[in-house]
Amino acid sequence: MAAQSVEIIGHRGASIAAPENTLAAINLAWKWNADAVEIDVHLTRDRQVVAIHDDSLLRTSQADVLIKDLSLAELQTYDVGQWKFPQFAGERVPTLDEVIATIPRGKRLYVELKCEADVLEPLAEVLASVQEHPESVVLIGFDPELMPAAKRRFPAHKVLQVVEQTLSAANVWTPTIDEIVAHCVRHGLDGADLSNTLGVDRAAVDKLKSAGLSVCIWTVNNIEDARRLIDAGVDSLTTDDPRLLSSVR
Repeated sequence: MAAQSVEIIGHRGASIAAPENTLAAINLAWKWNADAVEIDVHLTRDRQVVAIHDDSLLRTSQADVLIKDLSLAELQTYDVGQWKFPQFAGERVPTLDEVIATIPRGKRLYVELKCEADVLEPLAEVLASVQEHPESVVLIGFDPELMPAAKRRFPAHKVLQVVEQTLSAANVWTPTIDEIVAHCVRHGLDGADLSNTLGVDRAAVDKLKSAGLSVCIWTVNNIEDARRLIDAGVDSLTTDDPRLLSSVR
């Protein structure tokens, strides 16, 4: 696989240098020529889809309050920038609508669903803005029931199952590639977004691709891992530092 064909995805934007899941990080990733950006989303009390990883503001705003308990207006009174670097003071939690508006022509957004299935209807309202270009938004997530439901609800959009593989006592990566393939095929999913492990080798990638599945890897933050995974034939690499990984292409 030619390195030029590997998609570089900014993990929560260019999160190495700007506060994750903010417009500052997202726009920096585009400036650094990322092919795509990945964000996480939750629902507010008034059912607005917003870009934030955690279910609370404790880590990014030192406020012990849940996203689901705040209205959008209340949520956006909190600063989620200065915890990373002082120059980002004033950054707010953006809506998914605001993030979608930043996508350059020919690039795309990976949206990780961090909440429950009740996100699907509010999400449908947001995705109506890209109904002419559904390829611009990919849905991903860990929940093995939510992602099939998302694919049924949004058949025009690519939907990927996020999987974290761990090494068992028997020295086997679990869940196995066979189990991952079976799940994705059974539910009509478009691919797997796998954790960055040594279990992702050419044989594993070939097995996924033979089943018609795309292969994305998270999180890749050094050149050595990137080259190993490119040699294995993966389609996409998610990274905190898209500028660094652009050097492998």
